[in-house]
Amino acid sequence: GFLAWLVSAGGATAVTLWAMEKVPWLAGLAPDVKRYVSLALAGVLPVLAWLATVGLGYSGAPGTWQGWLEAIFALAAPAIIASQGLHGRLMLRKK
Repeated sequence: GFLAWLVSAGGATAVTLWAMEKVPWLAGLAPDVKRYVSLALAGVLPVLAWLATVGLGYSGAPGTWQGWLEAIFALAAPAIIASQGLHGRLMLRKK
């Protein structure tokens, strides 16, 4: 269940926002570096979770390298977009 949640854009976004606020070395990054790290983290988390589901046999593996690229993009792009939307909604309103 946790992997399925983390694969979703919402799960990856929630973990990314939590980590950027609560993990001391991430929270202490300079604002411009913090932005790029959060983008990378939001994109990488669902892909790693999906790869774990493939490795554990919960999800089927794509048959071609194009299928792998499409699946990775389909996971990373929505998570990155969702994280930026939520960041704007929650964090930028505080300022």
